[in-house]
Order: sequence, then C-alpha cells, then structure tokens
Amino acid sequence: MPVQARDEAPLNGAEGRTRFVALEVEGVDPAAPTPRWMARRLTLAGMRPISLIVDVTNYVMLDLGQPLHAYDAEKLVGPITVRRARKGEELTTLDDVERTLDPEDLLITDAGGAGDRVLGLAGVMGGEDTEVSGTTTSVVLEAATFDPVTVARTARRHRLPSEASKRFERGVDPRLPLIAAHRAAQLIVEHGGGTVSARVTDEGSVPAPAPISADLHDAERVVGIAYTDEQVTSSLEAIGRTVAREGEDGLLVTPPSWRPDLTIREDLVEEIARLVGYAEIPSVAADGAGRARPDGRPARPPRRPPRARRGGPGRGELRPVRRRLRARPAPLRDGRRAPRGRADPQPALRGRAAAAHRAAAEPPAHRAPQPRPRRGVGRDLPARLRVPRPRGTGRRPGARRRAASERPGARGDPRRAARADRGARRGRRRRLRPRLLAGRARAMGLDRCARPRPPRGRRRRRRA
Repeated sequence: MPVQARDEAPLNGAEGRTRFVALEVEGVDPAAPTPRWMARRLTLAGMRPISLIVDVTNYVMLDLGQPLHAYDAEKLVGPITVRRARKGEELTTLDDVERTLDPEDLLITDAGGAGDRVLGLAGVMGGEDTEVSGTTTSVVLEAATFDPVTVARTARRHRLPSEASKRFERGVDPRLPLIAAHRAAQLIVEHGGGTVSARVTDEGSVPAPAPISADLHDAERVVGIAYTDEQVTSSLEAIGRTVAREGEDGLLVTPPSWRPDLTIREDLVEEIARLVGYAEIPSVAADGAGRARPDGRPARPPRRPPRARRGGPGRGELRPVRRRLRARPAPLRDGRRAPRGRADPQPALRGRAAAAHRAAAEPPAHRAPQPRPRRGVGRDLPARLRVPRPRGTGRRPGARRRAASERPGARGDPRRAARADRGARRGRRRRLRPRLLAGRARAMGLDRCARPRPPRGRRRRRRA
C-alpha cells in the first residue's frame, strides 16, 4: 500500500509524520477467537477483548510500547496520505462520535469516497469507515511515529485521550514500527491463519540521536558526592547508552533511541544519581550564606549589622519616627484655641477618643439607683407578649411571700398544710408558664408569635 506525506503546515517546523509502516495480512479467519491467555492479560490491563485482530494490536502495544491500528484492506482505496485537516471537514471516530476537525489536526486519508476520504486522527483514533468487522479477512497494519506536540494538541482539542495518544505524547522509539508490525502479523497468522504479504511499506527516516559531551566529574560537581569513574560509566551503560572517552576526563555519550528526553549533560547527571541511589546523598545543613556545612551541625544565625551591636535598631527592626510640632496654634483638648506661640504638647483628640477624654476629665455625676425590673415580669417583654396581672393578686413592695402552710386556713393541720403547699406550687407554675414561653420566644427571635393565653382557671375581670 503506497503512502504519501503532505504536511503543508507543520507545527514549530516539525513534520507531523516521521515514520510510517504498513503491512498487509491476507486470508485471516474472521471467526478465530482470541487466545485465553491474551484476553486475560488484556483484561488485567484494563482493556476489553473485542476480536482477534483488534486484541493483537492492543497486546503488541502493551508489550512493546508501539501503538498499532488495523484497517479493513477491502475498504481501503490507495494511496494512503498523511496531511493536515481542512476547515469544515468532519470525521466519525470509532466511538460513534461525529467530530469537526481543526486545521492543526493531522489526518490519515485515502482516495476513497469523493477522492479524499478521512480515515482517522493520526495517533489518536481511527474512523468507522475502514473499521475491522466480523467479516474482515484481509487487514492492513499501520505502525507509525508522529510529532508528540501535534498528537497532544489533537487529543486535548477533541477531548479524546486514548491509549495510543498517551504513548505518542511521551515519545515512541522510531525504530519500533517495523518490529511491532511484524510481531502483530506473526500473532495474527499464528492464531487466525492467513499469510503475510511480502510487500512492506516503510516511509520516513530514523533520526540518529545526538551525542552529548560530558565530564567524569559533572555528577560530583552538581550532586556533591564523589562518584568513582566506574560508577559513572557503568550507570550510563546500564540503560543502553554508548560511552566513549575523550581525553583524560571527557566523555561522549550517545543516548539510546528510546530516550528522546536526554539532550543535555544535566540529564546524564540525574540518571547517575538515580541509578547509584538517592539514599547515598546525605542531608547537609546550610549556613546563613546558603553554603553547605560538611560537619552537619545546625546553621549559625547571621550576624547583626554593627549599628545593632552599638545599641541602635538593627536591620529589619522598627525605628522611632519623631514628628515636629506645628508652629501655628493647635486646638486644645477642651476645644479652645491655644494662644499664638504656644502649642498643645499632645495633638487634638477626635471622635471617640475625645469623648472618652472628656468623660474622664469631668467629675462623676451622682445618679440615683434605678429600680431593676424583676425577671420574668411583663415589664421587660414586648407589649404584644405581656401578660396582665390579675387584680387582687399583687402584694406590697418588699413584702415576703408567705408559704401556703403559714396561711390562716392551713395552721394546725399538717396534711392540709402540705396539700396547700402543693397546690400553691402548681398554681405558681401555671401562672409563670406563659411568661416562660414568652421569654423563650424572645430569646429565639420569635417576637411576632401570638399573645399567650392567660392561665386556665383565672379569667380577667371586667371593669365595672
């Protein structure tokens, strides 16, 4: 299947497609089931088994880290073109959502339909026009590498974070597409039959990693630990780097193709510290100037400036501000003007301060003691909540309330006196209950409640 690349508007000068591999498998049994071990591994990884062809592409992606996509070969009309979207184009993706495309989106298209049909969003998700179904016998496997920035923007613009887009955003090894395509074709033929076509499309190039110049003592200078030459070289070679010596202490490190994040010497220092162990880095206190102390003792507080040692305020401390008095007359505390040439030693007081000063200066006035209203009496209640006192029940001010047993009718009979006391207490509770309820209503803010009824058994007397 021929492949063409027409990226007329690359982002940041980087071409959207760097490598594109297409491999065809013919004569696949559409009813072949997915092996149980493969379906179980996909389920444990959080994926739902669908069919043999789709499950193989997902399994290889999880195994090697290279996203794959399968097209129904009978629905494709070559050649395949990788280009940017045009304004107004639409695509129905595999999740049955019709999406309006943006000119920055990178697309996979073919010559079907009206001559330029959109097959899918490059690196994100395919379309439903060439979807693999239950009658597919020939498939075209796509394994490609795309620009991480382009894929990330497309996935966020359409709110479509797929498993493929997450891997392309972080960078995929450009040497993997051909290996992953052959591995997927091998699994399909092994479990579903068919044959692998001898025609393989491999467009694009694999850029060589740029070497990094470093020094053997860079890690010691940055981290602060004396690493040996053996630790430095073995740590760099442990993850696939090629290390060559330049001079006495120089190194020329070539990062592997699967680590596009290694571009400067500080990245190499970080890898050395990680592989040797972060636990080897001691915790060292710093002095006042920010320098590390090798003995680990607590930092000494910084010295105060010389003026502070002489008794004056030091740096960062408050200093008193002296204000000169005005030459013109200022108002005195009592509101009068001072004679010219003489000023009040204290500025004039205003507002609450002046009122408090005048109150303190005046002699205390004699105030007659005010009678304090009794608690629970209707005098301290709102007018609508007051309960009128029945006539004839009041007593003289200062008179002590006599107990029921001391009244004339109850003297000499203990049983009658006890009964009278109980009745008096019961009646008093009945009389005070409306006032108690009114006080509670006032405390709760329910002053607009209805006026309480007078106690039962004691009706108001009409005036004659």
